[in-house]
Amino acid sequence: MRLKAGSVIFIMHHDSKLSRLIAWFMGTKWCHSALVVETSRREIWLSETTDTQVAYGAFTRYFYDPNCSFEAFEPLDCTKKEQGKCIEAAKQNVGRLYAYHQLLSWALSCLLTRAGFKLKNLLPYGLICNSHVLTGIRCFKSGPFYNIKPQSIHTGQMYELMKKSKAWKSVWAVNNGGC
Repeated sequence: MRLKAGSVIFIMHHDSKLSRLIAWFMGTKWCHSALVVETSRREIWLSETTDTQVAYGAFTRYFYDPNCSFEAFEPLDCTKKEQGKCIEAAKQNVGRLYAYHQLLSWALSCLLTRAGFKLKNLLPYGLICNSHVLTGIRCFKSGPFYNIKPQSIHTGQMYELMKKSKAWKSVWAVNNGGC
């Protein structure tokens, strides 16, 4: 399967307690999202967060992991110019520190929102959750993310918007680990 640059992959690590906890707080089946920045015959390269920063990663580590599930979405009507802007925006985030320490404040905010309370995140957002992906895909004018503030929605909300949008199409899904 070949994915085009600008595609988004949602990932769940079923063998990680932290991943399951993150997904639970968001109320979704995904704990992680990544943006396809380059493809070749042998590999799909992603922009994604590690424990400390935004970095490039190889998609094969998810593909061959029996404890990972994933679903890939592709933008339908993006131009080459929009695709180029998306990839450039993603590349600018590589090396930026990931606000991993903010997860506790963010989780509390998500939990209270699900309970019906509106509480602003106690710590200001840095680069957290899926904001590195949103920085890129908000360049696509035909989708629901055009010019959206990257810190405004989390991975689960992005997945739901993508699923409902006519500008994105689910092109590949693998369900491992009991999702």
